[in-house]
Amino acid sequence: MIPKKLLKKIFENFYTEKSSKEFKRAYKEFFECKEDLVCIEYLNERPDVEGWFNEWLLFDFKLKNGRSIIEEFIVGHGDSVSEKEFKVANALKRAQFGLFEVLHIDINKGLLLKNLQTGKDYEVKERSATHQLTQGHLMFSRIVQIGDHYEIVSADTISLPVKLGDHLRKTFLKSKETISPKDVYNIMYSNHENKNIDTKEEGCLKKLVDKDNVLNLDPITADQELNDFLKKKGILDKVDAILIRKWINSEMEDECSMTYLTMLSGLFPDGLDRDDIDEFMRVIQNLQRTTPQKRLDNKTPQQKVLEDPNREPDIIHDQIPLPPTEWNQNYTQAHQYFSKADYTQAVEEYKDCFISLKDERTTAPEPYRLFANKALAHFAAGERSMGKAMVDIALEMNPNYDFGIQIRARLESGEYDSLIFHGLGDSLRKAKEEGIAPVFRWDSEEMANWTTDQLVDQFETFGISLNQQIFNEWVKDYICLDDLVEHELYPRYTGPKKDEDFVFTAADILFKRWCPDLLYVDKLLDTVENLEKTVYAKKIRKQDLEKQFELLSRFIVESPDELLKHWQTYGDFGDLATLVACFLILVEKESYRENARQLANAFEKRLQSGMFAEVELTCQILEKKNNWQNTFQAILDKRQYELHPFFTVAQALHRVLDYAEEEYILQEAFKMVKEREKKKLQDVDPCYPTIYNAYCAVHEELEGYYLDRNELESANEICKQMREIEKRKEWLDESPEHQALRKRLDDIDKKELNKQLKLDAAWQYYQYLKKFEINFATDTLTETPVHFFRHDGKKIGRNDPCPCGALNTNGKPIKYKKCCGG
Repeated sequence: MIPKKLLKKIFENFYTEKSSKEFKRAYKEFFECKEDLVCIEYLNERPDVEGWFNEWLLFDFKLKNGRSIIEEFIVGHGDSVSEKEFKVANALKRAQFGLFEVLHIDINKGLLLKNLQTGKDYEVKERSATHQLTQGHLMFSRIVQIGDHYEIVSADTISLPVKLGDHLRKTFLKSKETISPKDVYNIMYSNHENKNIDTKEEGCLKKLVDKDNVLNLDPITADQELNDFLKKKGILDKVDAILIRKWINSEMEDECSMTYLTMLSGLFPDGLDRDDIDEFMRVIQNLQRTTPQKRLDNKTPQQKVLEDPNREPDIIHDQIPLPPTEWNQNYTQAHQYFSKADYTQAVEEYKDCFISLKDERTTAPEPYRLFANKALAHFAAGERSMGKAMVDIALEMNPNYDFGIQIRARLESGEYDSLIFHGLGDSLRKAKEEGIAPVFRWDSEEMANWTTDQLVDQFETFGISLNQQIFNEWVKDYICLDDLVEHELYPRYTGPKKDEDFVFTAADILFKRWCPDLLYVDKLLDTVENLEKTVYAKKIRKQDLEKQFELLSRFIVESPDELLKHWQTYGDFGDLATLVACFLILVEKESYRENARQLANAFEKRLQSGMFAEVELTCQILEKKNNWQNTFQAILDKRQYELHPFFTVAQALHRVLDYAEEEYILQEAFKMVKEREKKKLQDVDPCYPTIYNAYCAVHEELEGYYLDRNELESANEICKQMREIEKRKEWLDESPEHQALRKRLDDIDKKELNKQLKLDAAWQYYQYLKKFEINFATDTLTETPVHFFRHDGKKIGRNDPCPCGALNTNGKPIKYKKCCGG
């Protein structure tokens, strides 16, 4: 405990005749007034301020010699006190004043406090304050370490009935500002009427307004004042009072209550000076107090105060010092990497830029510029699709963005092709040389030789703690390794991006070791792959085949519908085709025919897939059953205009030496392709995606058939027909079938791009920003200075070839000054 007599001794040592000048200087400094008598009179009128003044005088005021009053006492009178008092005096010298958050209250024993500037927690021995404070509220106080514990040493602990928003919490943690009782005075009593007292407001919090002002607020006036301010600062075209009221009223569930302030702060192009902040906080606070809010049962804070005279007015417990700047640092860093031709790292910095924007719950005055610059970094890194997506976002935000319009036009005209191609080559070379790509860093065959402990330890290095029990609990909820990795492992991953592939590879190995009997999609894929290796080997190993048949039987009988549906929907089409091909080879051998046939029929029934019907059809032909034609026709009815069934039947007929029927089937396939071309049907066969390829496939089969029979005249006729088809290939490329294929491929590319976009920080931020409905579009075309850098990172000279790759009509590069730099 702090000896009470000690503080008295320290003050008595200061209260001498020589101290009168220091007192006057202290009065003027604390109250920031020119007349010391005015300060003394005001102090007498407000005895509650006297405690704050005395505490500030004792701990924070600096005498002429630069020491505090406590330090002066230790130097001059340390030998006149006991050893215990001397230790306490030295401890008081190190006492810290600050704004603390009450984390926990232990009645009659103490408090758990968090210093909002350092982020540190303190257990404080205290009795009386445990009955006065409320958990979650804030308090200005001074604490000191006495021995092995902390105590409150403030003259008057001041509690604020507010909880802290995220923005101010971050502001305090970053702030190096020293807080003292003088700042508390400025916060609480800066609105007095005495004209001789300077009312500058300092510190991280604004003053609390009195209740009378709250009750007299007018919503219409509040709207007009805020709109006037926004117009003065040049952002009324982006937001207005009506939109901001919408933000305040909705209080989106995933946002803190002060997000509307941080979003607004980012819109001011030149920031806010102190006078701006004072005016802005006044008008925005008036708007907030007159806005109905869901948290208040759709009533305004003003109405709540009118209903309950004892209710304290709502105060804005966050502040707007300056727009958040962390994202801007990432943005600047991205430009620096770009100028050094390190485009991959530039893309990473842009990612961090958008992450910071979202974390800080703010925006930039013209965020479309960020997206456009990120697009150029993607192009230079060889990532055309992602770059185009960023440009599209930029122009969606502002269709009149000149630089975005230029980028899109140059991209569509092919002027960026050389830049993209160069970046793609660079990224591939760098990946191979440095091993930064997962395919070069983590070898699955090598990792398969690792011990389980080694795998677990490496997971731990990347921030993922697991053991067999935890892993088995996770896998119960998933039928696909991809899902388990995406939903359980990647969210816990803290390692570098270049090592992410370790997670999937190692998880697959652990899956096989810890869950050997569990059926899941990846095990089915492995089984199909192993079956293919077994079937196409020079000699089929019966033991391996039986093991794979057993596993496939288990999948058909035991697997839930979700597993097989997932395999069909998200797996590679080649998996089904491979399985059918394996069965078709196996049924040709009598020793394996029945097992393969039963499995194929089981897959057909369970998956409702007509592909497996070809296996039964082949068996019927090989067994020379007369009903194979009926089965064949049933397949054609379901899979019209597909070539594969024709080739399957022809191969089986060839096997049983029925060459006449084989020729008939191949000629029927030829007729089908002609009919399909004539009717201009859409491409329907994933194995033969264009009519031209279909012709090639049929002619190749027919030519081979006639050459085997030594029917050279027929073979020559087929070759002649094929040459005619080749002449028409140009038309076929522009046929409806070809265009349909191109659209399908574009759709596939778009689907893959959408997967990438959903993981992209810029896209995620754009989706987040859209819900605020800010209007970033300009009425006229913007003007943007454009700077380009060469591939080696040096700035482009005016007479250098333009880096976009544009050429003159004579094939020579266009100078930069006459192209992008013009």
